[in-house]
Amino acid sequence: NNSSKDYEIEGIEGAKLEELLIPKGKTRSPGYTVPDGSGVHKLKCYVPGGPSTIIELTAGDGSAGQTTSGGGEVVRPGQPASSQKQPDTTVAVGLGDYTVTPDKTSVQAGAIRFIVTNISKKESHELAVLKVKDDGSFENKGEVEPIGPEQGGAVTLDLEPGAYKLACLVTKGEEGSTVDHYQQGMHTDFRVE
Repeated sequence: NNSSKDYEIEGIEGAKLEELLIPKGKTRSPGYTVPDGSGVHKLKCYVPGGPSTIIELTAGDGSAGQTTSGGGEVVRPGQPASSQKQPDTTVAVGLGDYTVTPDKTSVQAGAIRFIVTNISKKESHELAVLKVKDDGSFENKGEVEPIGPEQGGAVTLDLEPGAYKLACLVTKGEEGSTVDHYQQGMHTDFRVE
């Protein structure tokens, strides 16, 4: 990564690559093997809340019309709280078309469970919990991967005090979207005390 920002790369639309952080000035090997058989496997490379691109890996005699089949809703936390541990706080978050509406804008630090509902009738959305760093850039602490219209998901994260953004990072070309959701204003401030 020769840029001045940290980048993240992750599989989308069924591609099985867990989110990987690539810090500025560093190189990472994701250890991704394209599955056997034909098809197109999509990876998203992005700066949270910034530029992004979709990389299509074609395997065999795959065509752009054959994409990796997804296995339904995926919840991918960055720093999950123990599955046995009860959350200290629960935050309900509604995702509309280019809106993020939490029922709380501030909570105490600890294990926080985000219960997400996509209230859109037509678009897929995701919830990323982004910690605002001192330089104004973001660190993705965890997320609920894209969920379809009128569907839901959840993630529990151990969060330390600080400023955060709750955001949808679906980009143009991902999940059939024609726009970058973050750039359309699909984010809101969130505080952990």
